[in-house]
Amino acid sequence: MFRDPPLPMLYKTANLYFELEEYDKAIKAYQQILNKDKESREAVLTIGKCFFKKGELGLAYQYFLRLDMSDEVKELLYQLGEQFYASGDPQKTIEVFNQILAADIAFKDVYQQVNALRAEVRKKFGMGRLRDDIMQQLSQRAQERFELMEEVGRGTMGVVFRAYDRELDEVVALKILSEKFSEDEDAQSRFRLEVKSTRRLSHQNIVRIHDIGEEAGRKYISMEYVDGGDLKKLIASQKRLQPSEAIEYGIQIASALSAAHALGILHRDIKPANILLTADKVCKLTDFGIATFLEEAGDISSDIIIGTPLYMSPEQNEGKQVSPASDIYSLGVVLYEMFMGAPPFRTGNIAYHHIFTTPPPMRGTDPKIEQVIMKCLEKKPSARYDSMESLLSELKTLAK
Repeated sequence: MFRDPPLPMLYKTANLYFELEEYDKAIKAYQQILNKDKESREAVLTIGKCFFKKGELGLAYQYFLRLDMSDEVKELLYQLGEQFYASGDPQKTIEVFNQILAADIAFKDVYQQVNALRAEVRKKFGMGRLRDDIMQQLSQRAQERFELMEEVGRGTMGVVFRAYDRELDEVVALKILSEKFSEDEDAQSRFRLEVKSTRRLSHQNIVRIHDIGEEAGRKYISMEYVDGGDLKKLIASQKRLQPSEAIEYGIQIASALSAAHALGILHRDIKPANILLTADKVCKLTDFGIATFLEEAGDISSDIIIGTPLYMSPEQNEGKQVSPASDIYSLGVVLYEMFMGAPPFRTGNIAYHHIFTTPPPMRGTDPKIEQVIMKCLEKKPSARYDSMESLLSELKTLAK
């Protein structure tokens, strides 16, 4: 009776096949290794490389996604994205590059590439046709009221357009939600309540909601249009913000959240992409309450609302009850990123790190600033600031 060869012999055989460019045999050998050692990073990595060499890009992608986002894996995904583009699939390239951005927004030129590719895809498939298709799904009243000007963002939740509102006689941001969020009547009721509550918020650092519609089976939200990009793009371009600039943004965001918490409203999804900037660099926090709707509607995978766990508190990552302390933690992550150029945890099991791992020291940062941010990032909610107002007071003290 034959026994399976020991692992060292399997590794030696698999490596030899890979070096000889006998990729099918190498894949088979490494898969045998995975049957014995399911955590073998070398096996997963090299199988992905084999599929990449064979031109099986989709299979290579599946294996690379199983790995921690190390510099080596980011480079492999970058090359994979280029190959998808060369094969005539720019949309897949965007998907692959977004995986890199989720871990490292400053990696090479990925951020600029994604923006350019999105513009290329819109041009290729015809923005006019996209506008027409979407508008036809809304009621006649909505079609008469809004004129879509250009797409400014999209995700699982839907598409955001810069639009002209004929009733208000001004340019607005029109978020048209995807059909999946219009199918559940209970979800629709919760959504109406969420938006109704956020309309009570009147603060200079919170995006105003003008109107909501639920006509012809599609929901839309008409909001204040903010013309200066977002904090995510600003950090990508500057890497680390100047301390005075970062503190000022922190004060504005904390002020907005303090006002929301006073009304019993949590944000739940604080991240740079949800912090818009005017041309005069005034912060405008957006997407209040939408995260609750998505969580209760059963879609926690949306990169537009729930997103990656990069900014989520330990209790959110564990699926526990959230509180104002959860927003304090997420703001702490954003503050950390403004000073260091990246969130505290970017690779490996992000959720695990938020729950158990101490954030890396903020080298080169004023110790007083680091102390404030690290207090926000305490694992236990009770160890953080007792309120957003308390954090706001600390940030104002740092600004003096």
